[in-house]
Amino acid sequence: MRDESIDFFRGLIAIHIIMIHTLFHSGVLYVPYSISCWSLFFDIPIFMVLSGMTYHYHEGVLNKIKEFIKILYKWCLFVFLCFGFLLIVDKNSVYIKDIVSWLVFKPVTNSKYIIGVKYSLWFMIYFLQSSLFCSILISLIKKFLNDKEKQLIAIKYAIGILGFMLVSINVGISYFGLEPQFIAYALFFLVGYLSMNYKFTSFKKFIFSIFIIVLILCFLMHYNGIGIAALQDLKMLKMNYIYVIASFISIFCVIYLKSRYSFKNKIMKPIKFIGKNTIYLYFAQGISSSLLYYFVYKISLNNLYLKI
Repeated sequence: MRDESIDFFRGLIAIHIIMIHTLFHSGVLYVPYSISCWSLFFDIPIFMVLSGMTYHYHEGVLNKIKEFIKILYKWCLFVFLCFGFLLIVDKNSVYIKDIVSWLVFKPVTNSKYIIGVKYSLWFMIYFLQSSLFCSILISLIKKFLNDKEKQLIAIKYAIGILGFMLVSINVGISYFGLEPQFIAYALFFLVGYLSMNYKFTSFKKFIFSIFIIVLILCFLMHYNGIGIAALQDLKMLKMNYIYVIASFISIFCVIYLKSRYSFKNKIMKPIKFIGKNTIYLYFAQGISSSLLYYFVYKISLNNLYLKI
């Protein structure tokens, strides 16, 4: 049975990612950088956690590969539409030789109309890699461990090992060239898989957990001499464990709310619809982020409401 709360949060994070890309693209013209970085507390790690949760719907490596094939089919359709769009409005930016870069989610384009697509699809490669890795790992654990309790313990150990590897990479140790982004998103996926049916026993325990994370985060940021404005660099330049810790604030909020509310209200329906079709929105949002460049130059941004 489909969990509607997951659809709701997937829709919410999809909308929020549009806001993040707007803030860091056209938004640089009118939003202070430090303010934009606050948006990263509710970011792509949530999407990976939710992916780990939905893995319970159709477990198995073969099912995951089938899901990837569907994503690639949708992506090919989007690429076809993008090229058609550019042939109409900016044909000088269209080169057939670029098609391979597009198909591997690293679009090469100089078109001013879809520059946001170019800079917002970096996540797809890591999503496919880490999701497939976790699918294989979970399948192997279930194959060699018949006891469910032992399976859960093994997955917890895997999360711990991934966390240790991430910290190690941050201080200069290499693990066969593995990228920290891949390790971090695999960690989030496994956390989601474990937390599908997890519930905080009380609101006090939830608040206490958030308090501990905030306390650790404040200590680490103070110790390393960094502020909120460093979050984007901690995420993009080289995935840092401090950004991962910061992400658990929103992850715990989602886990808590998911177990408390069903999100079956009709008002939530549009957001849940987006949640069921997240992949389309993720592909297309790069275009909207790009087109906003032309609007912000034509309106007065001294108005606070327009900025929001």
